[in-house]
Amino acid sequence: MTPSLGEGKSKALILQAAVRISLASPNGLPYIRRDGVANPDVKSDATDAARLVRFTSTIETLGLAYFFTGNAAYDAKSICPFN
Repeated sequence: MTPSLGEGKSKALILQAAVRISLASPNGLPYIRRDGVANPDVKSDATDAARLVRFTSTIETLGLAYFFTGNAAYDAKSICPFN
């Protein structure tokens, strides 16, 4: 998922939970707002929010494992958990 570069040439991608792209137009604009209907892209791995939740959960689990066991392997893995 990449941001569309319009007039402002901004590279920011902003997703809102209740906003979806329009499938009727070729570039997906204008966005369609529907109350009660969630945008599935908001909770996908395409956003930082989903990755941040997974990262913090992994670090928390590794930290607790080290705290309770004293096993240095958990501490070492928490330095770079996704390798």
